[in-house]
Amino acid sequence: VVMEKDGELRLTEKGAYIGQMIDERHKTLKDLLMYVGVDEDLAEYDACRMEHAISKETFQILKNYLDKHVPEVLENLE
Repeated sequence: VVMEKDGELRLTEKGAYIGQMIDERHKTLKDLLMYVGVDEDLAEYDACRMEHAISKETFQILKNYLDKHVPEVLENLE
């Protein structure tokens, strides 16, 4: 985060990238939880917690599996 002279806060490129990465994790994890039957409100809550705890490697393996095996289901949840 960078503070401009006028007091406006702005994300750096790195900050924007990290934000996008966390958003992708959240969305994927929430969709997965809903796919296996978790209520949407609980899936939202749990995805918020999980997105910060899961390793980059584990998330990528999970995402690759989902993209290969259930892409049409996850697309319908969006």
